[in-house]
Order: sequence, then structure tokens, then C-alpha cells
Amino acid sequence: MKIHKCEYIHDLNTFSCSDNEVYLRGINNKGEDILLIFPADEILEWVDMGYIREKVIKHYSEINKEEAENLKSKQNLINICKNGN
Repeated sequence: MKIHKCEYIHDLNTFSCSDNEVYLRGINNKGEDILLIFPADEILEWVDMGYIREKVIKHYSEINKEEAENLKSKQNLINICKNGN
């Protein structure tokens, strides 16, 4: 299968569903407005929301863990500087 066009919507700002169509609208990486229209029944058939939710939770858990470790390291450095050790 040849992919004809690949777009990344980094600012998803509109969702709508009407007459068996799902509309997603946003801004692509070039700053252009883009609208995607899908058959609603196929979205329900193909998109596994439980799987997506699981992956999003895992992604943000990893980010939060890294941020917590960075914050702890920064706090240790601040404490060392304050204590002169």
C-alpha cells in the first residue's frame, strides 16, 4: 500500500459526529488548517479506545517518572549548594 500523504495534526481543536461521519479538525505541522472526515461505523470498528488509553497512560507515567527524578536531582543539588557540601 502506498501512502499518498502523511500529516501530523499537532493541535487537534475540533471533533464532531453527524450523519455517520466523524470530523476531526486541527492545525498541521505547517500551520495549515486540516479537516479529516471518517465513516463513524469504521472508526468504532477500527479504533480501540482501551488500547489507546493504556498507551497514553503509560506514556505520561514515564514522562512523570522522569520529571520526578529530574526534580529530585535538582532539589539535591539545591540542598548541597545551601549546605555547602
